[in-house]
Amino acid sequence: MQKEELNNLVTVSDLNHFSEKIISEIHRLADKNKQEFYSPSQFGKIVGMPYTTVVHYCKTRRLKARQDMKGGSWQIYACEIDRLKKEADINYLPQ
Repeated sequence: MQKEELNNLVTVSDLNHFSEKIISEIHRLADKNKQEFYSPSQFGKIVGMPYTTVVHYCKTRRLKARQDMKGGSWQIYACEIDRLKKEADINYLPQ
């Protein structure tokens, strides 16, 4: 083999390292695009709960939520969707 051909060779190790970098970058971008909070109307549409119930649950601390200022709009943590789904699965009684 000539020197130019040797310079163009790629090893399995090189390919593995490159694929790990690509996968790592994909995960980083996916995490960056995840929504951290939902408005009461967005949350209600996702979980099938009326807006007024969502706001009531925020006020009574049944949902993990925050307000930037007193009387401001509620922001519900995205993790609450998974928590509600788990509770629904636990409380579901098959007939």
